[in-house]
Amino acid sequence: MNRIIISLLLLVFSTNLIGQETEQESSKPIFRFQGDSRKTFVDKKSVNIFGVRGGLLFKNKYELGLGVYSSNLFGILGRAVEKEYFDNSLEQPIGIPAEIGFHYFSIYGEYVAVENDRLKLTVNSQIGLGRVDINFDEQIDKERIREGKSLLEHSVKADVKIVSWFRIMGGVGYRYLIAGESQIKKAFNAPIYIVGFSLDFKKLFKKKDKD
Repeated sequence: MNRIIISLLLLVFSTNLIGQETEQESSKPIFRFQGDSRKTFVDKKSVNIFGVRGGLLFKNKYELGLGVYSSNLFGILGRAVEKEYFDNSLEQPIGIPAEIGFHYFSIYGEYVAVENDRLKLTVNSQIGLGRVDINFDEQIDKERIREGKSLLEHSVKADVKIVSWFRIMGGVGYRYLIAGESQIKKAFNAPIYIVGFSLDFKKLFKKKDKD
C-alpha cells in the first residue's frame, strides 16, 4: 500500500502544477510553478528525486528560475541508498555500512528547441548547490557526515499531446558533481530520466459553447 501511495504522490510531483496556461506568445514574462521530479541512479540503485521549481517564461520559449530537490522528502517520500562507505581517515580504510541521500537548490535555464501542435522538445541545464547526507549504523561509533556539493545537470525532455487536455512527458539527462569526495562523486555521477504528465484543467472542464 505504501508503494502505491508513494507512486501516486510521485506522479503528482511530476505533474505541471500550473499547466500550459497560454499557448500564444506574450510580450510579458509568465510565472510558472511546476513539479519537477525525476528518477536517477545512486551507486547503481534507482532513486526518486522529488522537486519543485518556479521560473519566468519569456515568449513561451525561454525559462529561467529556481528549484529545490531531495532524494528523501521530510523522511516520508523516497529513501536513502544503502552503501558501503570507506573511511579513508584510517591507515587501513575499512568499509562501513551507511545510507546516503542528498538535497540541493538549483538555478536552471530551459529552452524550447522544437514546438508544434503535437510535440514540444525542451533542453534544460541547471547548476545546483546542496549537501550529501551519510548516515551510519547506530551500532558504529562514528558521527553522521554532511558534505557540501555542487553539481551540473543537463537533460532533454519531450512533451507529447495525447488529447487536447492531456500530455505525457519523458526525458533523459546526466548529473555530474563538480566537487565532492571521490567515492561520493562515483556514487552520484549518473544518468537521470523523467516520466510525467500534464493536465490542462481549463480545457478538461471547459463547457461546450451553445449552438
